[in-house]
Amino acid sequence: MRAKHVFGLTPWGRYFIDAMEDLADEGRLARGRSYAGNGAVLELAVDGSLVQAKVRGNYAPFYRVSIRFRPLPAKSAAAVQAAFDDDPLLTARIAAGDLPDGLIEGLEKKGVSLVPRSWSEIERSCTCPDYGDPCKHQAAVYYLLAQEIDRDPLVLFRLRGIAPTVPTRLSSTVPDPITPHFVPPWPDPMPASSDPLEGLGALSSYAVAIPALLPPSRGLAPFDLRVMCRALYIEATARIPSVLERGGGKTGSPAASMSDLESRKFAASSFA
Repeated sequence: MRAKHVFGLTPWGRYFIDAMEDLADEGRLARGRSYAGNGAVLELAVDGSLVQAKVRGNYAPFYRVSIRFRPLPAKSAAAVQAAFDDDPLLTARIAAGDLPDGLIEGLEKKGVSLVPRSWSEIERSCTCPDYGDPCKHQAAVYYLLAQEIDRDPLVLFRLRGIAPTVPTRLSSTVPDPITPHFVPPWPDPMPASSDPLEGLGALSSYAVAIPALLPPSRGLAPFDLRVMCRALYIEATARIPSVLERGGGKTGSPAASMSDLESRKFAASSFA
């Protein structure tokens, strides 16, 4: 059976939810989780360590919730920054949703906790008439905040007043320029000839080559296409001298016509 209203889908979101569930009454958190899952949180804004929200109410259109997390002490913040300095890829790994092995444990050994361990680390208020702590409106915001941490785990660091920076030894390093290796350009094409028949070759050679490329007749036509094409090329080969003679001008000689550019253009146009 599929679970309803599941929050904390990444290790970072789960880490935050586990900490809040350790602090609060299970019944109140359950009501808040239902509120969050049913879309009762109308607006949510996270600015550094301050979280503000509008949550749908029973006796008013909405109630205003304000939650501020206490920043870590300077010594604890320095320990967190040192972890980023020791691993230049840590920021990218966390932003991708990865919770590196040993990171949380290593910080806790130094007395540093990224999540609150007591209510004294959180200033909170709600305009609803419920005096429970937390009220269901605040609890709903905690679950929606876990979703924001799922999307961007660095939100959790900013809630505690930490903005991890790239190590200075990397940010000031400029890699040596790479010499590009260009591919040699293609050679210039051969200049176009003004002779339209240049490179055509003997027409008689096509009488065998081209029909051989055609498939055999399958009986759908009253003739064999290969035989007809070969006959066409043979006839065209026989007609070339007479075509050139008609366009050859005064000499009337096929050899002379072939050397005359105008005659060759006429021959090309005759078979176009």
